[in-house]
Amino acid sequence: MATASITQPRWLAPLSTAPCREGQDILLCFPYGGGGSSAFHGLEALRYAGITPWVVKLPGREERIQEPAATCIHGLIDAIVEALQAFTRPLAFYGHSFGAGLALDVAHALVERGCQLPTRLVLSGRMPPHTGYSPLLGAMDDEQLWQHVCAESALPLPRDASCGFARQALVKLKADLVLNAQLTYRFIRPLPIPLYTLNGLDDPLIDTHRLDEWQRYSSIRYQGQCLPGGHFFFEKDFQRFYATLLTTLTEQDS
Repeated sequence: MATASITQPRWLAPLSTAPCREGQDILLCFPYGGGGSSAFHGLEALRYAGITPWVVKLPGREERIQEPAATCIHGLIDAIVEALQAFTRPLAFYGHSFGAGLALDVAHALVERGCQLPTRLVLSGRMPPHTGYSPLLGAMDDEQLWQHVCAESALPLPRDASCGFARQALVKLKADLVLNAQLTYRFIRPLPIPLYTLNGLDDPLIDTHRLDEWQRYSSIRYQGQCLPGGHFFFEKDFQRFYATLLTTLTEQDS
């Protein structure tokens, strides 16, 4: 169980304010670009399966909205690694898109520093680092980027890129794209951690024919699966995504 001090809304915090059950494992969620805790709201149901969801709290959003957005990925990774030292319970990582890349780099930092490792790594909406990141988003202006977000999301977002909601969302997304460009896009030695990937069959940022190349990044086990939907496939059929994620988190590794 994590120590009480880590519950402060700094770098890591439980997804819910409900009391944590003793002895539960932890799933630490890494938000996608521009996202925050609300993106993982549905995962609160994991508590009934013996898993307590936590989330990485990035500056510049939610409780940390008054703080400037992070600009250095190395400082971000250092802060998360330091915060993780308070945990003694088994802990898995789940990250989507930018969050998947961040989770992967944090896992490598833990290995390099001889720290306790996550029990498994679940990544979605992401290609293997050595394939490079899609240039699609970086080539878009604000209007194009917002329309892309609206088209991919199943949520009823306002289509006007100039409205206050869209402008605020774009500030966070573009800040995370800057960080995303600093993540490690090269082959790193395989992690001694079971690795699982989940992706949308129609994700424009994913080449499904190359997803099996993720197997190079684990020396223990790799398993990949694609579900119907685009980049935010988990919004299309959350129950199917939830069931798949739960199976991934609870099945025994051979």
